[in-house]
Amino acid sequence: MSSNRTIRIVTTNDFWATYTQIPTSYGSLPGGEGLKHTVEQLREGQPTIWADAGDFSPGGPLELMSDGVMGYAAASELGIDIATLGNHEFNFGVEHLQRYAPVLGFPLICANADVGFAATHIIETSAGPVGFIGITCPMLQLFGVFAHVPNLTLPTPDRDVTTAVNNAVATLREAGVVAIVVMVHDGVDWTPQPNDKLAMNADRLTELCRPWCKSVDVILCGHTLGRFFGDIDGTPVVHPWAYSAEVGVIDLQIGGVHGQPYGVEVKSRGAWTGTGRSLIEAAEAQVLGTLSEPLWAYSGPNQPLTQFLGSAYQRATDADVALGAIFQTQFPLDDKIAALHAGPLPAYLLQRLFPIMDGTLVHGEVSRDELIAAQTTLPTLPYWIPHFAWDFVARETTLPSTVKVVTTGGYMASTLSALVGRSIEWNIAPVIPTDAVADMLRKG
Repeated sequence: MSSNRTIRIVTTNDFWATYTQIPTSYGSLPGGEGLKHTVEQLREGQPTIWADAGDFSPGGPLELMSDGVMGYAAASELGIDIATLGNHEFNFGVEHLQRYAPVLGFPLICANADVGFAATHIIETSAGPVGFIGITCPMLQLFGVFAHVPNLTLPTPDRDVTTAVNNAVATLREAGVVAIVVMVHDGVDWTPQPNDKLAMNADRLTELCRPWCKSVDVILCGHTLGRFFGDIDGTPVVHPWAYSAEVGVIDLQIGGVHGQPYGVEVKSRGAWTGTGRSLIEAAEAQVLGTLSEPLWAYSGPNQPLTQFLGSAYQRATDADVALGAIFQTQFPLDDKIAALHAGPLPAYLLQRLFPIMDGTLVHGEVSRDELIAAQTTLPTLPYWIPHFAWDFVARETTLPSTVKVVTTGGYMASTLSALVGRSIEWNIAPVIPTDAVADMLRKG
């Protein structure tokens, strides 16, 4: 039951411009219309603030077909009240972010990096003023390789999170707020388990938040694509599933005991009707071919979906070995991280599988020993687990002493260079990934 001393906070993270009903291994993601409707229902009967923990603007055909501009325009229509910056809000650089942020119509805040946004913001409600603190990814500078601008250097947060939060709390308390909410673009870690369960681990998040958590009322999280509803030293922590699948909710009781955080599943409400609809429809009409059977992937190596991609890249080039890799595009309800349904395959669904590449295939040469070492080391890298799946596909069973390797440009190429311990000279292949897959589907 609501009262005039209750403030409802609803939260999302890592929306990744999931305006369409993206296929998953268990059905589909609900999309933007479903997300809007779910939050509208949660607003009924009490003061409600929708706070997003970052990475709301990137991804999908709106980003791919408009150099990131349409991602901001469409986000302005969701109904978000306030957000912090995810690392992917920097996909086209700081100046791009600053130029298009005003289109949003809601404030962006960031307390731990000097990127042109306020550290805090106060929202007035009938229960009193609520103060918000924004914390972008504490390791922001590491994510330049995930951006869409070649060799992009992201800012280094110029103050640690504890200092940033403590300073912001003092400012907000002096202003007389009745509650303080911290939005952190970081969250709970997780790993897949052999029994189709997920092991959530909040240790790193706890270490980040423990020095200041008791001075705030609630912590909202994102970034890691995990899920956590609990507390750190008594302060509620809300981290719902990403990609519009779930909304996190907590009711703050002013002067009393806060309610327990919980998640609300988002149901589909049909196709997106807002800004960018024509771009989305055009992307859906750009079909590469027809898949004869569904393809899926767990995290880790040797997956049907990555084998399919690697085979397409290898067949479209004269490479000895192809590395096919994908990124997590669904929450792992059944331990799978991505899937494509049988039937027509729109190009944008394929592009969504590797949103952190530059749209090219690249090839370079490594020694046989370097490649074997890379194959051995790749599964041990912590930033690969659990968000990636990959597969090396070879032309022949016996590799030559010098191996020509092909993979997607951008992050994958950078990763292979790092694995072999030197800068590989990458050259752009004459075919792009979507064309390679279209050719694979056409020839069977």
